[in-house]
Amino acid sequence: MALHWDESVAQLPRFVDDRQGQYWSVSGQAVVLTFAPGYCLANEWGTPNVSTKPCDVNDRGQHWVLFGDQISLALA
Repeated sequence: MALHWDESVAQLPRFVDDRQGQYWSVSGQAVVLTFAPGYCLANEWGTPNVSTKPCDVNDRGQHWVLFGDQISLALA
């Protein structure tokens, strides 16, 4: 998954090493952009839409759990 740096919607383009929006880190239940750690992977609660938003621990759509190569909403 990659975030096109000037867009807010995560997409699945071909991996390119110099695209900063392709690097993610996990911090607790948050999945954050490595080069912009104030932005988190976020589900628009109640929809299938996923994008990035400023990190907010109170946003239920920003809590994730990872099982191997699967990522799921932690509070769903």
